[in-house]
Amino acid sequence: MGQLEVYVVEGKNIRDTDIAADPYVELWFEQNKKKRTEARNNTLTPVWDTRFRFPVNPSSDKILHLRLSDDDVGTDEVIGQVDLDISNIYKDLYEEKWIHLPAKNETSDGEIRLVLEYFP
Repeated sequence: MGQLEVYVVEGKNIRDTDIAADPYVELWFEQNKKKRTEARNNTLTPVWDTRFRFPVNPSSDKILHLRLSDDDVGTDEVIGQVDLDISNIYKDLYEEKWIHLPAKNETSDGEIRLVLEYFP
């Protein structure tokens, strides 16, 4: 067992779902409770600057789920979701990258900048 720190830095090119996008990010592994950033109001270039720690088992925790949503009154709207293969982090220990959210059409639904660090 070890710890995975996920630093949710910022987003860019976020798809506007309504008049005022209020994006937030959720992260989880299958067996863990979801962790969520705060929503950033009225922006398509949010800065979350939020760190989360997950207890992880390198032999089983290989997929980190990420969902970007718009915080709305009533039901929140999912902007994009991706399953990240993080198996390399267990040997590399550190990785910084932009995550492209696949789109339903030809444009991207946005990008999220993450920093991953594994503590054995």
